[in-house]
Amino acid sequence: MTNQIVVEADPGTSTLPLEQFLPDRIAVLASAISRGLGKIYARYDLGVSEWRVLAALAEGGELTAKSIGLRTRMHKTKISRAVSLLSARELINRRANHTDHRQTILSLTPEGANVFRETVPLATEFGQKLESAIPLEDRAAFERCMLNLQQRTAELAGAVSDLDADH
Repeated sequence: MTNQIVVEADPGTSTLPLEQFLPDRIAVLASAISRGLGKIYARYDLGVSEWRVLAALAEGGELTAKSIGLRTRMHKTKISRAVSLLSARELINRRANHTDHRQTILSLTPEGANVFRETVPLATEFGQKLESAIPLEDRAAFERCMLNLQQRTAELAGAVSDLDADH
């Protein structure tokens, strides 16, 4: 037995129950998850954006802000603010890119690497506890649904961009 919510659109009305609107439900869930992780990172005086920049640098080594954006899908203004804060705290290094003077190469300092390393077990535990809400027999289906939603979102975002260009 499945708990399926059916929303019937009434062309004559402009109301939409948010608790049944999938994009809003996902946004609310993402926000709650982010707040939970934020409590972990706050112990290290980090926000979620700063932690994600540290994670990208821990995984990728030396990166530009643009490449961090591609890896994390974060907006460039969030990355810029995070980089400024992390640099001021001496958790990341900045150096000029000698092949492209418009860019700066970013990397973790030893202290930044230590802070990130200390947060990993806590973030991993949070992720595992969250994942445990999905029964083992449902995880493959969940992963397929996540992939399908990501692909469809990309398709629809392109369609919206096409519509915007027409107006």
